This record gives sequence, structure tokens and C-alpha cells, in this order.
Amino acid sequence: MQQQINPEPRSPQAIVNQPNGKDLEAKEIKPPSPAPADSPGALKPNSTTKPVLHRQQRIQLQYTPVGVNAQHFKKVFDKLGFEQQIQPVSPSSQIPNTILYGSQVSLEDVKIVAFAFIRAGIVLRSIQPLPNGVPNKETSFIKVVADQQFQDAEPLKVNQILQAGFPLP
Repeated sequence: MQQQINPEPRSPQAIVNQPNGKDLEAKEIKPPSPAPADSPGALKPNSTTKPVLHRQQRIQLQYTPVGVNAQHFKKVFDKLGFEQQIQPVSPSSQIPNTILYGSQVSLEDVKIVAFAFIRAGIVLRSIQPLPNGVPNKETSFIKVVADQQFQDAEPLKVNQILQAGFPLP
């Protein structure tokens, strides 16, 4: 069946055609009514941000919000259950291109952070473990940084991150 939307300014109608091209009938199209305020699908203004994921261990996420909406990112990572150390933006701050992770961080957590940054439009070029010799307190850190060493590397693709092991590249 083929549907055509009636372009007239009155209430919208769909004209349903039979396969032979003859008009079968015209039906009024009504927009869906909004969900009642107390229904589960309703948007609730001024709701507090509560984590949707409860982590088995505390993961510290450290980043400088260059090239992203800082308030939005804070809310997203709060909902994902990450503790955040947001570094102040300075004139010398660069857009991050690398994720560094500690030995106690799950690869799934690294992927979640990577996908959030990619979705925000940040081009990631590397995902690496934190270098040997980092203080023990940083084993549960994820750091999103600008690393000159990888500035010319190929951008990471979502499929690479999903399927390949780390480090990348």
C-alpha cells in the first residue's frame, strides 16, 4: 500500500491507494498524545542525576573538557557511575586524542568512555595502558589526554574498539 500526505493546511489526512492506483479512502491522522506526567515514559524536569550503572569498583575518570559540552559530559559520566576529575581548560589545552587506563580498569569501562567521546565528535587515535611505574592509586584511573605521539595516527573506528584488543593502535 502507498500512502500520500495531504499538503493542505487543515488536519492531516493519509490517502491510501490500492495497487491499481485508485483512492481507497482518506483517513484523518492524529498526532500521538503526550505521555501523562506520572507515566514511566514521561520526561521529568529537574530530575537529579543518579547512576544507571553501579560499579563494582571505583573508577576515576580524568579529562579536560576541550571540544565537548562540559556540563553534558559531567551528567553522562555521573549517570554511568564514574567518579570524575575534570581538569580546568586553559589556553594551552588541546582536544584529547588518547585514552590511558590503569591495570585495575575493565576493558568494558574503557570502551564506554571511548564511545562517549566518539559520540561527542572527539577523534580518538589511541587507547593505551598507563605506563609502568604509575602510582598505585592510579591503577583505577582512566585518563583522556592529548598525546602528540599519536596526533598523526589513523582515527579509531567503533568496530576496531569493539573487536580488537587493547592497546590500539
